[in-house]
Amino acid sequence: MKLNLGLLAIALQATAAVSAATGGGSILARGKECARQPYGCSKDGYCWKTCGQGGEWCWSAYENGTGSWKTCGTAEDCNPASDEADKVACATGGCDTCGCSC
Repeated sequence: MKLNLGLLAIALQATAAVSAATGGGSILARGKECARQPYGCSKDGYCWKTCGQGGEWCWSAYENGTGSWKTCGTAEDCNPASDEADKVACATGGCDTCGCSC
C-alpha cells in the first residue's frame, strides 16, 4: 500500500480547520445542531444564544426579536449581558430558522 503524503497533509489541514472553526461550540453553522456554549457567533457573523435547557438556541435580533439580527465578529460580541439594554431577544417572525430549537 502506497501512502500519499500530499493527501494526508490536506486531510490533516481540513481537520484542523474544522476543529478551529467549531472551537468550544461558539461558532454554529446555519443548521440547528444543539449548542454547547451559552452564546456565540456563527461563521456567517450572526449572534446566537441558548434559550432552553437541552442546548436549544435562537438567533439574536434587535427590537425585542423582531428587528435585524445582531451581527458579530467574535463570540464576545454576542455576550447576552448587554441584551436587555440593546433590546435583543430571540428572533421571531416568519423566517425558517426563527424560534428556539435544535
